[in-house]
Amino acid sequence: MKPRNKKIIILAMLFLFLASSYILFYHFLRKPSEVVNGSATLFRTFTAHKAGVHAVKFSPKGETLASGSIDGTAKIWRRDDGKIIQDLNIQWV
Repeated sequence: MKPRNKKIIILAMLFLFLASSYILFYHFLRKPSEVVNGSATLFRTFTAHKAGVHAVKFSPKGETLASGSIDGTAKIWRRDDGKIIQDLNIQWV
């Protein structure tokens, strides 16, 4: 094997090691976020999924939110009135 190829392989292995170390640290070893004590008020309940919701993400300005469900749907909601802006269905093969 040529010395240049060895260097490329060593650099690739080093990159993979560093990338996997980063993933392990940030996903398994770092301290979890702290729970904030206090009270909360329920503002609105969004009910349209047919199964459990496993992900929710708000837009940067907080005007809309997206939710993903185990039922294979993702919905984009308007926060103020709870109306569905977009309904996305995943067709499993």
